[in-house]
Amino acid sequence: DSIAIYFWPDFLRDFLPKYPRLNLDLTTDRSATIQEQVEKGVLDLGLIIEPQKGLNTEVIYLKQDKFQFYQSVDPAPVYPDVESAPLVFMPDALAGADKVRLFKTHPSLESSNTRKMYRTSSLESTKELLLKGIGVALLPEMVARGDLNAKKIRKVNLDGFPEDCVGSHKVGIIYPKHK
Repeated sequence: DSIAIYFWPDFLRDFLPKYPRLNLDLTTDRSATIQEQVEKGVLDLGLIIEPQKGLNTEVIYLKQDKFQFYQSVDPAPVYPDVESAPLVFMPDALAGADKVRLFKTHPSLESSNTRKMYRTSSLESTKELLLKGIGVALLPEMVARGDLNAKKIRKVNLDGFPEDCVGSHKVGIIYPKHK
């Protein structure tokens, strides 16, 4: 759903006037499921996280989205300081090498005795907990951008984590070679 929320509206606003007779069926699901449906011919193309080229599919990478930690500005957070704040994150959001590196470098994300962890199954849930001041959230810039620009949240640095980019994932299009 994250791509549907944060990518499709702006893209379609520019794209559809050029092709006014085009009809679309937009399907949302986990990236792995969308990839599988494109490979099986159920879908014509998929806009997904970390698309993988297959025997019968091609990939076009559109962007690399960086992950950062963010803190609520208003309402005031419910924790005393950033270093004691619970971490709110979606473990499945980071992919591949970045996920392995992050969890190896910071095993506290797997299980922590010193910091509360709130693991979510969606980036939207992560963001909503952040906006309510429940914890410091790990989000991709694409998801955080609107609230960051509206000054509802701000970037924060946590001890032991890189300042510029905690991790990343690629956003791209997968499509059948024959189409």
